[in-house]
Amino acid sequence: MKKGYLTPPVIIILGLICFFVGAALFANTKLFPKTKTQPVSSTSPLPSPSPKSSPDETTNWKTFKSSRIPLSFKYPPVWPVSASNDAFINQFSGRVEAVDFATTYIPNSRGDSFGYIIVDQDSKDKAPEQYLKSTYDDISNDLIIKKFQIGSDLGYKVEIQPKQSTKKLGGTFFAAHERYVVFKNGLIYEISLTNPTFMDSDPEIVKKSFLQILSTFKFTN
Repeated sequence: MKKGYLTPPVIIILGLICFFVGAALFANTKLFPKTKTQPVSSTSPLPSPSPKSSPDETTNWKTFKSSRIPLSFKYPPVWPVSASNDAFINQFSGRVEAVDFATTYIPNSRGDSFGYIIVDQDSKDKAPEQYLKSTYDDISNDLIIKKFQIGSDLGYKVEIQPKQSTKKLGGTFFAAHERYVVFKNGLIYEISLTNPTFMDSDPEIVKKSFLQILSTFKFTN
């Protein structure tokens, strides 16, 4: 055998090795194709905007604070509020406070108003709902009593269907068909909107303002 030359068997073996290596590479490429890695986005989803809260319409209202009892509340500047004098209060047994809404809207100072608050001492001889029934049953055909939130306290809404257009009770004329009553600290607070259409006012606007006033009630100094 000449030096530098490969014998036929060696050539055959090398050829087989190259063949099998090439076949293996070809099979690996076809059977197991490389998968492309998708890039991961680094951008975080934008947070959804939070709903805007409604503005508090009572922010710039005035505040009434009773000098006689632990009561304060806010009211619109266009609703003047005035507490009654001692002479008027002393006409009623057990009465400790009386407040009128918007008396200045009334021509010729007749003493009428959009609404009022009267506060009497609570004798506590009856449970709240018994007291309400005994007080209003005689002036209403269909008396409805519901729990109602007044300020931070739970009170009552009394819906009245008057037996007559006006009915005298306790020396005053009741024209309103709703009362809002709170029993608190040994006192009975009765709040009423008597005349929402007075002076050609929009009754819906007046009623809305009245309920906003109720939401601001505080029964502490």
